[in-house]
Amino acid sequence: MQDLETVTPEEAAQRIRDAEALAKMAAHERIQAERRNLPMYKFRTELMEAIAQYQVIIVVAETGSGKTTQVGSSYTTLL
Repeated sequence: MQDLETVTPEEAAQRIRDAEALAKMAAHERIQAERRNLPMYKFRTELMEAIAQYQVIIVVAETGSGKTTQVGSSYTTLL
């Protein structure tokens, strides 16, 4: 059996914060990778150009193609 390491409460709290930060980073990277795999991702630039040029645009694509995800996240970069 391995000996347990003794740490102060402050060290333990810091280790927990570090682990949470790594988990959030990993989750963010996973989400970004999933977004890049959506069919709408490759139309991001064209979509933003259309939004800048026209008052109204209609986006038609299959369910799950990333319309909501890509339009919303890309649009916020224009603001």
